[in-house]
Amino acid sequence: MDSIKDIIAKILAVCICFFGAIIILGAIANITNPDPLKNDPVGYTFMGLALGVAPCVLGVWWFISVGKSAKKRKLAEYTNAILRYAQNQEGKITVQEIAVHLNIPFEKASNLLNEMQTKGIFELQLTEKGAYVYSLLHFATPEEKRRAEGL
Repeated sequence: MDSIKDIIAKILAVCICFFGAIIILGAIANITNPDPLKNDPVGYTFMGLALGVAPCVLGVWWFISVGKSAKKRKLAEYTNAILRYAQNQEGKITVQEIAVHLNIPFEKASNLLNEMQTKGIFELQLTEKGAYVYSLLHFATPEEKRRAEGL
């Protein structure tokens, strides 16, 4: 679900695009005007291109960029939640745990963990019974932190 800020930005982007489309349609209507006294093809062509196309392009670009940034924020939220959960589980988690903890589909949890494994955040391990466990790389337990020595 998009935030209110994202929804408002998308609505404004659509309004800007709609405004540009109205200007383009007005320019086309005036170019095709049969009255020679009211017909200025050069002026209306400029108006349609400069003042109509620009808002349309801006609106479409803004709409797309809002969607992309919202997806990036959501991915960062999931990543942070997974790391916090892994920290509370001594660095070892399963896909099922993440799916339940984040209330997301199993496939989405699996994709998130696989992506984090590819980035070198987790290592995939196998239990004796064949269950997959994602182990947080470079995770230090509280005891290991206490025993850490200076370099």
